[in-house]
Amino acid sequence: MLRKLWRRFKGKRAFEGSSNYWENRYKSGGNSGSGSFHQLAAFKAAFLNEFVQKHAITSVAEWGCGDGNQSALFNFPNYVGYDVSKTAISQCQERFKGDSSRQFELISGTRPNGLLFPLTISLDVIYHLVEDDVYTHYLHNLFGSSSRFVIVYSNDNAHGEYGPHVRPRNFTPDVQRLFPAFHLIEHVPAPYPLEQWGPERGSWSEFFVYERQSD
Repeated sequence: MLRKLWRRFKGKRAFEGSSNYWENRYKSGGNSGSGSFHQLAAFKAAFLNEFVQKHAITSVAEWGCGDGNQSALFNFPNYVGYDVSKTAISQCQERFKGDSSRQFELISGTRPNGLLFPLTISLDVIYHLVEDDVYTHYLHNLFGSSSRFVIVYSNDNAHGEYGPHVRPRNFTPDVQRLFPAFHLIEHVPAPYPLEQWGPERGSWSEFFVYERQSD
């Protein structure tokens, strides 16, 4: 699927940046992708809901909430979804306007008001951060807004070229270097490998759970 996307986009107009790509995608009627639907969405939600309950997490921030289809499956006491797409945030605010436990905010700079959350999450976002400065800034928002846990769902391999909006990254060494207070405490492979299940039902992403260690 990803290689097909590369062939499809190759030769078209130059890539105009991650933020513009996703705004244009949602504005034209696109969605967050296959990972936010069906068995992959159910797997991610089950893992996160259980984690939140087990650790008595009171609030969660998701960096890159997209169209909200994945977050609709979350059972969190309080949730804030951030995204760079104005269209996606507007869609989420309309979809969940009757749910006071969910908030959605447009983000273009650092985290608003320096807020801290006991858990921050990143789901299928990191390999879509094509620009190095955008990627580093995103990591600082993700880890900088957590007071205890960070959960990343992504691949951790920098090999391959898959299209203008996809850049695989070996992110775990960067986390270790930039945020030494956070230690990887759990690594959970996805039960639906891309090679076996294909692009619509499978994924190359895995769960990486970090916890801030006390001094």
